[in-house]
Amino acid sequence: MEKFEKIKNRFEKEIKNSSLKYKIIDENSLKDFLNIIEHLINNPQSNIMLLHDKDADGITSGNIFYYMLKQLGLERIKHLHLKGISYSNEREITKKLINTDVIFSLDLPFSNIEQLDGILSNQRLKKIVIIDHHPTDNLKHPNVILLKSNTVFACDNPARYCTAKLAYDLANLIMDVSEKDWYAIIGIIGDVAYPMWGDFIFNIFKKYNIELSENNNKCLYDSKFGLATELVSCGNAFYPDRVKDIFNALKNSNNLDEFEKKLPFCREVLDEINNCVKNFFNNSVAYDDNIFFYELKSSYHILSQISTIMSINNMDKTIIVVKHVNNNTTFSVRRSDYTINVGSAVNFAASKIKSASGGGHIPAAGAKCDKKDYETFLDLIIHEINSNKYKLSEMDRNKLNENNIKI
Repeated sequence: MEKFEKIKNRFEKEIKNSSLKYKIIDENSLKDFLNIIEHLINNPQSNIMLLHDKDADGITSGNIFYYMLKQLGLERIKHLHLKGISYSNEREITKKLINTDVIFSLDLPFSNIEQLDGILSNQRLKKIVIIDHHPTDNLKHPNVILLKSNTVFACDNPARYCTAKLAYDLANLIMDVSEKDWYAIIGIIGDVAYPMWGDFIFNIFKKYNIELSENNNKCLYDSKFGLATELVSCGNAFYPDRVKDIFNALKNSNNLDEFEKKLPFCREVLDEINNCVKNFFNNSVAYDDNIFFYELKSSYHILSQISTIMSINNMDKTIIVVKHVNNNTTFSVRRSDYTINVGSAVNFAASKIKSASGGGHIPAAGAKCDKKDYETFLDLIIHEINSNKYKLSEMDRNKLNENNIKI
């Protein structure tokens, strides 16, 4: 009881005198979050599952919550990474959650309650706490606590309030988790969310005596934090069976140096990424010198890494990278100057192809379709991006970027 009273006092103090970047607009959901923490403290035998995405944002946010829960004295914690979009339709996933009491879902784009039907059918489940920054249609359910960047906070740009930073801010309401602030930096860099978090980044770099020059996106990737981010990102892309190894490597590391030494198997992938980036324009097809299409031939699944790096280095270009695996084709689309909402463009194009699905944020989108449909899908994506429907006005861009600190 004394432990929870201490947590409650901190929580109430942080809510009242919040140093958070954005105003709290849904205090009730935060109180629901506090209540589930109280439940776990009073029921330490509860089985907890951390469901997380397999990218840098998902792995780091999952680790932030793992650290918080362990600090609360809880031991029965498992973690599981998911892939794809229709998570609850995968029977093996639902089966793995059958003995779970509380689920924390981190960086997984559940967009409607139907996607959770399988999970919520578990009679033992008390709550699923969704911590995320992706668009949502309807996730209202008595057993769901929704903690999203733009539902709990007055954030106009949830794409850049990535889950790692959101998880860090939420955990910090419960206890001091600054020992793991470097987890959040890896997630921020991995999700290209750094324009929103300049002050936070500068302070953490200074704390760990890592140099960072101003007004230079590339310097983040050239830093020790950038290398750690690349290692996490490349490892989960090519060794899906080793995502758990990467999660555990981060969990068991006290600093960046320890973490990097635990991931030697990722190094070969970095060489492949660098080679693809170096030869990108020689091997790509240009559309009106505005859109660049690149078909990835590598055996490694490195679409998002290549599209992200190329977009950061060429912010006024739309980058489309595709990869064929058997009868399926995967797309990664980026536009980093926030002039075109590629997430909406890709989502609309996907709605016109029966085998396709896709969408994302303003600067980044992912999609997939049957290989036989990929050329038609690609043409639709290019057509939508070149239309005026998804262009953002200067006023919209300024609103999204207000208070952002350029790196």
